[in-house]
Amino acid sequence: MAFRNAALTAILRQKSLHGFCSMTAPVPNAGFFIAPVLAPDSEWDGGDAHHHPTLILQRVDALLKETLDVFSMAFSDGSVRPERLAALVDCILRNFSKKPVEAPAQEAVTDLDPFSCPGCRDFLGEPVTVACGHSFCKRCLDQELFSKCKACGQKLSEEPKPNVILNGVLRKWFPEDMERYRCVREVEDLTRRKRFRGALTLVNKLLKSDPSDVVALACRAEVYEGLKQYPLALEDVAVVALRSAGWTQGYFQKARILQEMGQVDDSLQVFLHCLLLDADFMPARRKVAEILCDRLSPSCCDMEASLHQATVSVLPYTRAKALVRTAHGEAAVEQHAEGTEQPALKRAQSMWAGSGGPGAPDGLKRVRSAPQLGDQDKGTQLKRKLLASDSGHTPIPQEGNMHQNKEGSVPHRAVPVHLVEASDFECSLCMRLFYRPVSTPCGHTFCRSCLERCLDHSPQCPLCKHSLKQYLASRKYPLTQLLDDVIQKYLPVEKLDRQKLHAEETQELSDLTRSVPVFVCTVAYPTVPCPLHVFEPRYRLMVRRCMETGTRQFAMCLNDAQKGLPVVLFLTVFLCLSLSICQSLPLAVRLFVLISLSVSLFVSDFLSVSLSLFLSLPSSSYVDYGCMLHIRSVHFLPDGRSVVDAVGRSRFRVLSRSMRDGYCIADIKYLEDVKVQNGPELSELQVLHDQVYEQAQAWFQNLNNHFQRQILQHFGPMPEREPNIQATADGPACCWWLLAVLPVDPRYQLSMLSLLSLRERLLKIQHILTYLQSMPGD
Repeated sequence: MAFRNAALTAILRQKSLHGFCSMTAPVPNAGFFIAPVLAPDSEWDGGDAHHHPTLILQRVDALLKETLDVFSMAFSDGSVRPERLAALVDCILRNFSKKPVEAPAQEAVTDLDPFSCPGCRDFLGEPVTVACGHSFCKRCLDQELFSKCKACGQKLSEEPKPNVILNGVLRKWFPEDMERYRCVREVEDLTRRKRFRGALTLVNKLLKSDPSDVVALACRAEVYEGLKQYPLALEDVAVVALRSAGWTQGYFQKARILQEMGQVDDSLQVFLHCLLLDADFMPARRKVAEILCDRLSPSCCDMEASLHQATVSVLPYTRAKALVRTAHGEAAVEQHAEGTEQPALKRAQSMWAGSGGPGAPDGLKRVRSAPQLGDQDKGTQLKRKLLASDSGHTPIPQEGNMHQNKEGSVPHRAVPVHLVEASDFECSLCMRLFYRPVSTPCGHTFCRSCLERCLDHSPQCPLCKHSLKQYLASRKYPLTQLLDDVIQKYLPVEKLDRQKLHAEETQELSDLTRSVPVFVCTVAYPTVPCPLHVFEPRYRLMVRRCMETGTRQFAMCLNDAQKGLPVVLFLTVFLCLSLSICQSLPLAVRLFVLISLSVSLFVSDFLSVSLSLFLSLPSSSYVDYGCMLHIRSVHFLPDGRSVVDAVGRSRFRVLSRSMRDGYCIADIKYLEDVKVQNGPELSELQVLHDQVYEQAQAWFQNLNNHFQRQILQHFGPMPEREPNIQATADGPACCWWLLAVLPVDPRYQLSMLSLLSLRERLLKIQHILTYLQSMPGD
């Protein structure tokens, strides 16, 4: 069955969709045309399409028959669902949306009132910040009106919770709008539970206070639809369409009412108009797919005649439009003598008058029991509606704000300045004004750097402990755009001070001689790769700061257990005194104190670092010499860990030690080899370097193949011989590569790292190579 469905889908796309819907193509100076074909299997050479109406109709008949055969085969087993017709809807929409005169550009979302929802263009009640950082009202997201962000086009994932900060600010600044939004939500809830009388009473109260409220009118139309009072519903929808030009939901509501009244063909056309305004409006797409599925099912007897009449009625419309456009240019306006349609409001009023007003069941019955038109009448009626819709009588308005004034500009809500307080925009972690605010899916907002530090320790929201594992894995952390814009506009002085403070902190972290971050782990060497797996929270923070400041550098030092000996001695003396004092205590207590003493001696390094962290004491548990590492790349893992690809840069000596946010920092002084200036001494040094290089090559070639592969994979090949061995401050790179791969104790390696004489370093490496080569081959 799965294979059959896949095959049917391929046939539908290749045969039906391509033949029936993609036989149109744009050409210069024509907005829409159909290519003439002599026979179903012949090819067309691109000639003039406007002089072959008979051939066009023959081609349509052939393609239509083939299309219907394939659809009948697909629908025969009843396994085709409406959602499988998404490609067909796209093809129909592409042809339906081709206009000979281009419409004006749609209004940009950035021109809206900042406190309006980009989806419904109404007040941003219960603001919800989605994954891309833009905010929508919860009403739009609950109704699933669109699948992509209206501002940036990013696909919407799971629905987050309302933004706590924005919700509180808007409730404080616009209490009347928030109360109106609450009433609208209550009306929608009553309608959803089919309590139409209560919903009607509440929505009438809203309209009594503000008769121009188009959202309330749309809600009342939905209530009338539930009460089966279709003329009243159409009247409200018509008013909504006039007052809020381009509001997609209003057109969708009109099409749904027409469908309920049995006017399926008219509703299909309005559904397509709705998709022209917003191709991502998901409810309209689903409705169009359902109508097509119903029309194309075997139960629909007049399927072939209906589609044939609809197709034939489009052909003269298309040909006439192309001819007029070619004759009169791009800006020509076509006039048609037949098929005009009354404006929406007049049509609704005439239906309302014909039905006899409210409570007239006879009028309503006449509307619902209108006789169905025949196939030929349907084709003629569809042709007239298509001609009328493009002749200027019923234009499709562009998407715009429903609260536009007469000049066409969008009025912005006035913010009460006396209610704007900086304390409403403070991060709950750093207690300062938001800097680069980001919002979590649970609705809480923090500074980006503050949230990242919390996620280093636990993938949970710092306030509500909601799991943020998926949020952490994405590692996007987009800015909450509305919140950042509000701070920029209404708190400019405070934001400037916050930016200056952040710049000062960044400048302090960028110094590579004072307060340099120290990674206490191993011995690193200049020019030698040093990959790291970073999982501790303190080092996650350190690496992130190195990347954000742009230095991409930190110090690497070897751990020194002897540096923590004073702390251990202090603990030993303290525990011994405690043991002597506890002589009068029971034996179990004394045993416990003795065990504590043993454990403290065993974990001396851990105790040293722990006391430094909790008592804010300077940590000195690392050696006095090290190497700076340069971060080439960082690969972040979903759980917050990272793999750092670093390479050694310069050697240094530690001058002083300190701590910052849990990791070590130090003031350092860079080291440089003593240059040899004398001619004979320099020649001697060059000869020694060449001997050591050749000896190292011989040692490496005699290694086991397994060891060679491991060395090459981790450290890379041995560096080439350098013509000037004193060109850099650290000497030739081959020396450091050998120190990294030779099986030498780290303490001995550290002593060679601190040497400032290249000659002494080469002699020690030569001594090690000679010793290794003198060992047995195994």
